[in-house]
Amino acid sequence: MSLYDKKYSYVKDLGRGGYGKVFLARERVSNRLVAIKQLLNTNKQEQEDIIHEIEIVSKFENQNIVTYYHHFWEDEKLFLVMEYCSGGSLRDKMATNSYTTTEVMEWMQTLASCLRIIHKKGIIHHDIKPDNIVFSQNGTIKIADFGVANKNSGTRAYMSPEAFSWDVNSRNDPRIDIYALGVTLMELLSKKNPFFGLSREEIIEKHQSADFPILQLPNW
Repeated sequence: MSLYDKKYSYVKDLGRGGYGKVFLARERVSNRLVAIKQLLNTNKQEQEDIIHEIEIVSKFENQNIVTYYHHFWEDEKLFLVMEYCSGGSLRDKMATNSYTTTEVMEWMQTLASCLRIIHKKGIIHHDIKPDNIVFSQNGTIKIADFGVANKNSGTRAYMSPEAFSWDVNSRNDPRIDIYALGVTLMELLSKKNPFFGLSREEIIEKHQSADFPILQLPNW
């Protein structure tokens, strides 16, 4: 097996996104499973900024934030070592429809409270979505992937129209995360994200026409 930082052995791939790929590894000394994210296409300054933001988040010691252990470089690539959440992601639960409306509302309250703590410390996640919300083995819901925190980034289907401008005001507005959490809630309840596959202009137009699936939801 490949060794990373002379401490970890590769187990399997866990996922891949625009900012990097994540794989499962085992710590040689403790035998503990960890998730390691290899960041792609980042320069040295971006890497230092990412480490700085993650180190700030890690000091919160919040049970609803994925624990960051440490980082290392190999061949000028940055690797982040984090808690492995074996319960899968919110996206996984959506794929199997394995949740109730009551669970959804409890999750949203927990995540909103967690975001409030993060925002009070001046951190904006910028990429809240089902893929970045995970569960521990005992079912605790957690926010993951702060690798783009406070960056001009995000996933289009979860970005507000204002966020597309990425001016100083929109970039530093915590409502970016609140909006994304709202889209996640709508997607969980309606089984559909109305913005998937749309261009920036089409998303803005959809907002102007208020063309969302929520009107068909009971008790909305």
